Amino acid sequence: MNNVILVDKLDNKIGICEKLKAHKERKLHRAFSIFIFNSKGELLLQQRAKKKYHSGGLWINTVCSHPEPNLDILISAKNRLKEEMGFTTEVKELFSFIYKSDYKNRLTEYEFDHVFFGLYEKNPKPNSDEVMDYKWMKLENIKKDINDNPNNYTSWFKIILENNNFILQIQNYFKLQPTSKSFENYIRLGYEYNSIKKITSEQEMLLKQISKIDDSILILDDIIDESELRNGKPCLYKQEGVQKAIISSEILKSEAINSLFELMKISKTSQKNQLEISKKINEFFKNIYLGEQIDLELGLLDNFQDNQINKYFKMVSLFTGGHIKFGLEIGQLLTNNDIDLNLSDVAISLGIIRQICDDFNDYFNKHHEPFGDFIIKSNRLPELLFKKNKGNRNNILKYLEKNDYSKARKIILNSKIRKELYNFCNKELKKINKIKTKFNYETIIENFEEILSKK
Repeated sequence: MNNVILVDKLDNKIGICEKLKAHKERKLHRAFSIFIFNSKGELLLQQRAKKKYHSGGLWINTVCSHPEPNLDILISAKNRLKEEMGFTTEVKELFSFIYKSDYKNRLTEYEFDHVFFGLYEKNPKPNSDEVMDYKWMKLENIKKDINDNPNNYTSWFKIILENNNFILQIQNYFKLQPTSKSFENYIRLGYEYNSIKKITSEQEMLLKQISKIDDSILILDDIIDESELRNGKPCLYKQEGVQKAIISSEILKSEAINSLFELMKISKTSQKNQLEISKKINEFFKNIYLGEQIDLELGLLDNFQDNQINKYFKMVSLFTGGHIKFGLEIGQLLTNNDIDLNLSDVAISLGIIRQICDDFNDYFNKHHEPFGDFIIKSNRLPELLFKKNKGNRNNILKYLEKNDYSKARKIILNSKIRKELYNFCNKELKKINKIKTKFNYETIIENFEEILSKK
């Protein structure tokens, strides 16, 4: 007999009931919904078999079912994924919710639903008794299709996609830039610094959309740097080709700017400040592209030249410093108050410290792949200092060919270079401490002493 677990509204087990009876008598029972994504951010959907007891032929997320009464829900979820879609992968629970939905055959889904998330790159091998068809789709395309064809999808799937918690968690996972270093975060911090009001949930959702600016920039940055990986996943241009990646970057940029204009509207930003924000966003992108130009110039030079370190800091001030500076300024302008120009100076120094730490971390597989920037000759600060001190690049490459990253790190990140990196960061910190501002920069600054001591 196929039984389900009856629960109260806190998900405490209160009994066992035959599945069909539970659906006929509208009894609250435990369930799970699995959402499997690939590295492109596409969700694996299934079309339910026609013979299912309800909602046959409709599209849902990857798998929906009920845990077995005497089995842990996580194990039940993984078992059912294998039974229906023919593969296994690790999944984790994101959240849970209660929903009730009535159907024409006098059955009711009244479930305490646990939502699971996982990753898988291959196509499934679905069980034809359970699944008619499958497809991979981006969330935004699914939402559009639901809007155009709502009767093609199950009720509970549509409810989950309307859950802001779910959407935010998925968006955060697939963002190329960590939230703490995102443009949205700097706008948020600028807004909260200049306003007594807290960010509303509506504003927060738009900020998440504005973070697409970061993805747009990093897609192009990966193309220019010829990077292989980003956050452990193949770069977009490696998956889709350069032309498609550039188009995707422009689309993300456009969507982010549209969200920024919508944010100005709901924030009741004055016309004067809206115009100023428009100027700021244009200046921001100009600085990003100027920084990319200098980055390209640095990569063309094999031998160390005296002006390279100055060029590096010019590039970082435009790119990373500008990322923080313009985010904070836009956030302040949203509140209809003036910009704290001292804070803008602080932002440039914070950007320099952040970039030095990011470049250092690149040797520890934090950004792309181990020694990614070194291999493609990006001439980041550690390598420039290594060349300045007459270091032999070929010796490093020999160890990298043997995958001996530890030995390679000991040579290039020797005590002298670590000290120089520390001194550069400390110099910027001293600049910051001389500037008068009420902003708590400790919410942004990297702990460079700890990072640069990493072995």
